[in-house]
Amino acid sequence: MSYPIVETRTFTETVRADVTLLGIRTPFRGRRMRRREEIPEVPSGHVAVVRLPEEYTLFERALDPEDETLLRALSVTVIDIRDFPGEVRVHLSGRTGADKFTVLIAFTCRVSDPETVAQRGGRGVEAFLTNYFRGNPELQNLASDYDSGQMGVLRRIISAEVRAFAQMIPIEIPGVEVSIGAIEVLTPGELETHDIALRDQERRHELRSKETAFQRSEARSMHEFIDGDPAYVARRIALLGVQHGAVTMTDVIEIQHKLADEARESLRAQQDLRVQFATALVQRGFFDRTSDALQLVEQLWDAESPKPISDRPPPIRTESEVPASGARSIAQDPNSNSTADPGFDDSDYEDLS
Repeated sequence: MSYPIVETRTFTETVRADVTLLGIRTPFRGRRMRRREEIPEVPSGHVAVVRLPEEYTLFERALDPEDETLLRALSVTVIDIRDFPGEVRVHLSGRTGADKFTVLIAFTCRVSDPETVAQRGGRGVEAFLTNYFRGNPELQNLASDYDSGQMGVLRRIISAEVRAFAQMIPIEIPGVEVSIGAIEVLTPGELETHDIALRDQERRHELRSKETAFQRSEARSMHEFIDGDPAYVARRIALLGVQHGAVTMTDVIEIQHKLADEARESLRAQQDLRVQFATALVQRGFFDRTSDALQLVEQLWDAESPKPISDRPPPIRTESEVPASGARSIAQDPNSNSTADPGFDDSDYEDLS
């Protein structure tokens, strides 16, 4: 396990969100944002630290792709701040070749400075502590004078040596506090028993984790079912009602007919709105005035990249084509600084309402 750093993601260039209108992707772009696939998940018991050009800072709110701090950030690191228990194993040889011992040193880690952890990075805590304790030559020298018949004395000596070594050369991991727990010295048989118990414990923990994940998956599925397509939800509820005798098949058929009528009405309303929008585009000169509105609707909503029917630029209105209402408004106020296009009046926008 890579404790305490879970992962680090480096940001690429920002992007701008697409802006759509009635299902059509427009040439306009929204606010700058980070790519959503670059935003990591920060589960409970974890924090995010972002690297800015000038410093590392703890990000104590939800990671929003449009957040100004994330837009300036170079990377983000997810750090586990929960208490992390573990153990280090140091293998020793006794007086004879048959005397083999294993020292188990339990420890607990806690992140005290997430910014420092993110900045210093480095290897996992377990690897660091393993090298730290194995770097004490006195452990091997002490064990070489004892055999398996002197386990009581050997345990006391080894325990005292490990704690004295930690006092003399303190454990220093930037941003992480480490405390030493129980110290055991085991024979090969005792180590085997210990490993079996540890394996059983890990299996129970894995089983509980799978059960929890399954329950969460079931809860998500139920939420998705409730928040999903109303027609699908209604059909499922109706079928369950039939199975439990709460409703009859006649009731179900009536529900199906009602849902079908509502769906057809919704499609008609959507199509009418699209036709109005296409007609307005033709009137504004974005497409050839000979274009058929229904044909234009099919082109705009069905094609992957909508293109005007005519490649010609929009026609420019001459003064003779300016509606009388627009001409009168300018004539009444010759000093007006208005930048409104005199070629359009309020009647031009009726189709968009």
